[in-house]
Amino acid sequence: MGRRRQDALHHRQHQRVSNSGEHTGREAALSGLPLSLRNATGALMKRRSYLAAMLAAAGGMRRLGAQQSGNNPIVLYCDLSVDQSREQEMLHNFHTIFKPAAEKFPGYIDVKLLKLRTVYTGAAPLPGVNYRFQLTYESEDLRQKWIKSAVHQKVWQTVENTLSTKDYSTLLFDSK
Repeated sequence: MGRRRQDALHHRQHQRVSNSGEHTGREAALSGLPLSLRNATGALMKRRSYLAAMLAAAGGMRRLGAQQSGNNPIVLYCDLSVDQSREQEMLHNFHTIFKPAAEKFPGYIDVKLLKLRTVYTGAAPLPGVNYRFQLTYESEDLRQKWIKSAVHQKVWQTVENTLSTKDYSTLLFDSK
């Protein structure tokens, strides 16, 4: 072991760092840092990881800001009857084709696909309805631009073609 390490590295209250290999080099210098500055292995977060996390958080805040802005978003619901034999195909198309395309359009806030589990109270949806599609946009005007786009026409077909009927109910709500 080098003289510099022997003379210079101390742990906490000027106690020498052991030579057991438990704390060597950079790890010894970092051992006193708060856990919040380390990753799961105990090492410091890299600058790129930190910047990527900050950019992801900023993107999430942008969407949250759109939801909380002065404009009340709209929410569209479609009650879908998905063909049981094509359910996995529909889920795959929704998550890998439709959702990524929708996320890129101006005004997009959120899209979800909900599977009906149980009806607790009230009237059940129409027979055969097993999914509810939920789309949230900043405004109805922006949603109209999205549904009239060539991209929407292409990607919605990948979901709609898996339905047992294309005669589904569509409800549009204003957020208040």
